[in-house]
Amino acid sequence: MTINNIQRTSRKKYLLFYSCIFVACLGAYYQTLFYGYTNHDDDVIITQNIHFIRDFSNLKQAFLTDAWFRHRKIELYRPLQSASYIIDAQFGDDIAFTTHATNLILHLFCCICVFHLLMLFKLESKTALLGSLIYAVHYLFLHAVIWIPARGDLLLALFSFLSMIAFIQLNRTGKWYDAALHLAGFGFALFSKETAIVLPLIFFVYNVLFCKEKLFKPRNFLLLACYILIFPCFLLFAWAFHFQNGTITGFWFFCFKPEDGSGNHREIGGPG
Repeated sequence: MTINNIQRTSRKKYLLFYSCIFVACLGAYYQTLFYGYTNHDDDVIITQNIHFIRDFSNLKQAFLTDAWFRHRKIELYRPLQSASYIIDAQFGDDIAFTTHATNLILHLFCCICVFHLLMLFKLESKTALLGSLIYAVHYLFLHAVIWIPARGDLLLALFSFLSMIAFIQLNRTGKWYDAALHLAGFGFALFSKETAIVLPLIFFVYNVLFCKEKLFKPRNFLLLACYILIFPCFLLFAWAFHFQNGTITGFWFFCFKPEDGSGNHREIGGPG
């Protein structure tokens, strides 16, 4: 068999695997496309901000407001999650449908990433497919797909998987673009949900378990320096979010407490 024939066979094989994952995701969650709102946070995020998120020019506000498109109403800063809702609102009048569809698409991509991640751990392709199918339909991830405000969890998972895949590839190839993809994935994950702050620890554990001989390579110290640089960038945006109009709350309140101890809230997307 020639190299071209092998490549064509491999492509067909992967296409079949991707199709199986797609069918599993669609079969499990197709009906969620027609779900409405639960009125548990999604009413605050979507319905009370409907005119705000329909205006694409407000995209920049996703990086200057909390997860409810308000100024310091809650202590959650997840700008990529907020930005994704604004993008969803540009497609059609039924925002409930588009947000549910986006959740399903993101879950599908997460499942494909799980498949490739398991392959990188040197599992057989059929075993990796089984693992991704279990991930696709497992009830543990049900809320992330069907609940609109769980968008941050899906984005966190997707970018974390991509960052991990690039990290493993980087350890094998040493290519600069793998390093760039790895760091970009980490940055996007962090701006999707603050839980991503633990990712460097996971990368370190992987190196200890599987690449101990490369643990003290200069490349790893350079990556560490990049993590340290990315985190202050996140804090800088969060700092801008918390310090607008001189109002300080949450963690920042204890770091930079104003003299009068005030902390009034101001809404920009909701009523009033």
